[in-house]
Amino acid sequence: MPIKKKTFILIYLLGFLWSLSFALPLYAQSSFIESIVGIHNVGLVVFISNIVSFLSLVGYGYIIRKFSNLIAALSVVGLNLLAVVFLIWSSGLWSLVYYVVIFITMNLFSVNLDVFLESISDDKVTGRIRTTMLTVMNVAVLISPLLMGFIVGENHYIKLYVVAGFVFLPVLFLLCAQRKLVADVQTDYNERSWQALKKIFKEYPNLPRIFFTEFTLRFFYTAMVLYMPIYLHEFLGFSWDHIGVIFTIMLLPFVLVEIPAGQIADKFLGEKEMLVGGLLCMAVFTLVMVIFESDSWLLWAFVLFLSRVGAALVEAMNETYFFKHVGKRDMDLINMFRDMRPIGWLVGALTSFVLLKFFGIESIFVSIVVVLVIALWPALRLVDTK
Repeated sequence: MPIKKKTFILIYLLGFLWSLSFALPLYAQSSFIESIVGIHNVGLVVFISNIVSFLSLVGYGYIIRKFSNLIAALSVVGLNLLAVVFLIWSSGLWSLVYYVVIFITMNLFSVNLDVFLESISDDKVTGRIRTTMLTVMNVAVLISPLLMGFIVGENHYIKLYVVAGFVFLPVLFLLCAQRKLVADVQTDYNERSWQALKKIFKEYPNLPRIFFTEFTLRFFYTAMVLYMPIYLHEFLGFSWDHIGVIFTIMLLPFVLVEIPAGQIADKFLGEKEMLVGGLLCMAVFTLVMVIFESDSWLLWAFVLFLSRVGAALVEAMNETYFFKHVGKRDMDLINMFRDMRPIGWLVGALTSFVLLKFFGIESIFVSIVVVLVIALWPALRLVDTK
């Protein structure tokens, strides 16, 4: 088997394990935080977590360049596993401290995955490579809600983080055992963030638009991940078992849609049309959620499924468009693109925190629709790659 193929398989496996570990507590994290600080402060805790995560990502490129991507990856995996161990024996506010460490290290490792994958990618098949990686990771996300519903039981949230730690542990062994396949992946950029901003507007005028659609997607994910489980569990009365099934159905588009979308973007349409269609789909079915009053878990699963068809298209087109315009030497731009994740979470968490102080939980979903509609303007102005 060629070395490059072996490396692809290794990186895809790392992505699967990272995604499963990340996703296991994902839809229960808001309930975990709520059990400590109450529902009105969930957004504040996530806001603080994302500020720290964002600041960590700002300097992470320098660490990767200084010590190599492999050493940086091993360090954050080790720190993550250590935080899980401490979380087991902690309670109260200390539990939140270790939650923040786990949250940050998972975000940092996603940058390592990007560097590993970009170093062996060919621009001609970027759509296929990136959407394959997304699909591999989304298979893990797909199975996580069922596992979550089984593990949580009667609100045993710490168990989720323990299982997630065991899932992430093989990443440490794989990186050590197969280090020769990824040890030569380096970055050699020398620019600071402000120089990267100048580069974006001067050399890549379309990237600010794709940055905004990526921010919009992350804003959508924040509100949905944090408050949809609470809404279904506490306001509509669904059990965690039912919620696990609902979310599994909801996540199917991320496995079914993204690879075909990437292939279509590579060979036929480009990204613009599917990106706009995805945003419209997300906006329409998020608005449906605001006015939807059914207590049928099957109908809720269907509506959430349709909203994720749009999200899967947006996610696939954002990744494809961006990575067709950058290479492994553009680590500064890759970092800034990944910064949209904590920025989207940061703004989404703060917005949700403020809205809950004055309005009901439905106002959070209305804010999503507003942001999605705004994002249509930069998406429509993109210069397509086809």
